[in-house]
Formats: sequence, structure tokens, C-alpha cells
Amino acid sequence: MTIKNGWYRHFKGGYYYVVCMAKHSETLEDMVVYYHKDNPDDIWVRPASMWEEIVNGKPRFEFIGDNHTFSDGNASYSFEPQEVRGYE
Repeated sequence: MTIKNGWYRHFKGGYYYVVCMAKHSETLEDMVVYYHKDNPDDIWVRPASMWEEIVNGKPRFEFIGDNHTFSDGNASYSFEPQEVRGYE
């Protein structure tokens, strides 16, 4: 399973950037590594199967672009992907 790097809109309205895919060390399950646009220092991991789920008839996460500017029909947004730092 492959999830494309780039910006996604959560079905509840948040914006997230997918950094890369990873594998769970024990189960080898595909995982998505991502961060929220408002807090790029917090890196999150979610099973890819959950990432692609349909919730209330909508995708949990909808791909909206791999560039740095996009529009939701009401407003335009511009974000720069952030460098992912390791924990100290």
C-alpha cells in the first residue's frame, strides 16, 4: 500500500502533511508518518488502512496536493513542508 506524500484534508477539516510511509517493527503493517499544519514538530503515525478509511461516506483523509498552495473553495492556503527533526 502506498500513500502519496503531500497535503491532505481530514474529514473534520484539519490539514495534514504526509512525510513518508513506514513499517510497524513488529507486524510490518504499513504506517503513514505525518504532521498537522499548525504543529509540524509533532510527528504522528497512523496505520495506512485507517488513513484510507471511509467515514460517514467521505474519505478520512482527502489528498489535496503536493505543492505548497491549495484552495478549499473558500480560501487559499500556503504552507511549506517542514524538516522532520528527531527527538532529543
